[in-house]
Amino acid sequence: MFKVLIADKNEERGESIAEELNRCGFSAAYLPPGFTSIRRYVKRHDPDAILIIYSFKEKKLLSLIDQAKKLNILSLVILEQNECCSRLVKTLADSIVEVKSFDGLCKNYAVLIEEQLSHIKHASNLSKGVSYGSFYVDLDKNIIYYGKKRLNLTPTEFQILFLLVMAKGQIVTKQEIMKQIWGISTLNTNALNVHIQKLKKTLSKEARRYEIQTIRGKGYALVKKTKSA
Repeated sequence: MFKVLIADKNEERGESIAEELNRCGFSAAYLPPGFTSIRRYVKRHDPDAILIIYSFKEKKLLSLIDQAKKLNILSLVILEQNECCSRLVKTLADSIVEVKSFDGLCKNYAVLIEEQLSHIKHASNLSKGVSYGSFYVDLDKNIIYYGKKRLNLTPTEFQILFLLVMAKGQIVTKQEIMKQIWGISTLNTNALNVHIQKLKKTLSKEARRYEIQTIRGKGYALVKKTKSA
């Protein structure tokens, strides 16, 4: 049976889920409240996966998924059937598991989680990724390449450029970027502008055939540069 870590903002529920999974044959441990890094818990428990209950803000969710990838463990996001999660979470997490209710995670859910983990573990070893032009996003390692060159990006820059690569030259609105990354579309755009400017500078050095265009009043697009007349 699988060894898992449980991440849930609701401490009582998280501990209850861990207990229920242990009764179903898992080796499950709840991450205590206030944790920022899962590294020492991964070292202690050597889990196969982290089960992330959809109770955190978007930024925290993406951070947990990113940490799991870097530590080479699977990430499963557990959400209730009436919940909607963002495109980034769905794409970056190894699996999304929908349940009727978080409360009283029953044996049937344990079987579903086990099936998902087994499927992922025995899936093809082919790296999943997204490509556009000369860009390739390695979703197993959260790395973006331009040709054979790895781009040196912060986690936020990675997420922004990933959205632009997925759009394949189409406009991605400021509201969508802020919603996907920060979980709110009314955020002061100054923070986004800073990251966009850094990304533009990186591309001007490392990916000179492409640029991030700013479309006034709409958003941004990753496009191939046109030759000067």
